[in-house]
Amino acid sequence: MELDQIRKQINAVDDAMHRYFTDRLRCSEDVAEAKLQTQDSVYKPEREKQVYARFPGDADEEKLYRLYVRKVMQLSRYHQYGIFLGKGNVDTEFETQYRSVQAAINERDTTDASVKIELTPDPQAEQGMSIQDMLSVLGDFGTEVTALQYEGSKVSVTVRVSGTDALESQRRLFYMLYKESVTYKMYVL
Repeated sequence: MELDQIRKQINAVDDAMHRYFTDRLRCSEDVAEAKLQTQDSVYKPEREKQVYARFPGDADEEKLYRLYVRKVMQLSRYHQYGIFLGKGNVDTEFETQYRSVQAAINERDTTDASVKIELTPDPQAEQGMSIQDMLSVLGDFGTEVTALQYEGSKVSVTVRVSGTDALESQRRLFYMLYKESVTYKMYVL
């Protein structure tokens, strides 16, 4: 088979995957609405374990598919956090920290600010993301990480934020990190 033909097949598969991903996000929206009604949390590690268990095996295809499903679930949670924020369902502690950072950025003469996030990831990912997941999601959404420090089980991540609009564009991501960390603190340096 010629390379052009193979690429056409890949494009067709990608188009189908896009449709299925869009369908999955719609289902994720329904899940978020149900969780809002029952005041349940977005992140449900036991549910994710059930999903992974559906794809056992040590073959390369199975391992890669589990990684793919893991990323899809992470993006679905990110989408659900956006729905929670849009409906005003946000923890007071996070909102206080976020508004404090927002005010500090507004008071500066420059638009660039360094925001430090100190958090404790869950090493077993029982209550939240592992440090690997956190770094992956920061990179996925184009967050400019300027410093990373480990101190025992705590991690400090410094990110560059160019004004309050940039901060607002990262709000959902920061809220996801807040909800899926054991401890969380955010402030402007």
